Amino acid sequence: MSEVPQINVPQFDENNNIVSQEQQEEPRFKIKKWTAVGIWSWDLDSADCAICKSNLMEPCVDCQNDAHQQHSNSSNPQNSMNNKDGCITATGTCGHSFHLHCITKWLQKRQVCPLDSQTWDFKKYNK
Repeated sequence: MSEVPQINVPQFDENNNIVSQEQQEEPRFKIKKWTAVGIWSWDLDSADCAICKSNLMEPCVDCQNDAHQQHSNSSNPQNSMNNKDGCITATGTCGHSFHLHCITKWLQKRQVCPLDSQTWDFKKYNK
């Protein structure tokens, strides 16, 4: 593991003058190790598809079912479970997001958003 470099940050007195190295106090603590952690998510109000109730970061119910059927019919399970990348999310102009498969089926019956009944227009697609 690499060592953390020492950075000398100037200190200021009450008149905003830089205090010399000899006048500076010993710091109360030293940071010896710092591990940054980050997460990501879609910029959405809800993380779940309101139609199929699955998480938007996971495949929709149809894709999960197709992957399960392929898995049971396949001799190589690794080839059949790669369907996770194939499910796209769609966001409407109203700001609500759904799996593309789910909202496409919904729009065959009604041309409105399932949550707020506004006329549905696609705004963007996310993979």
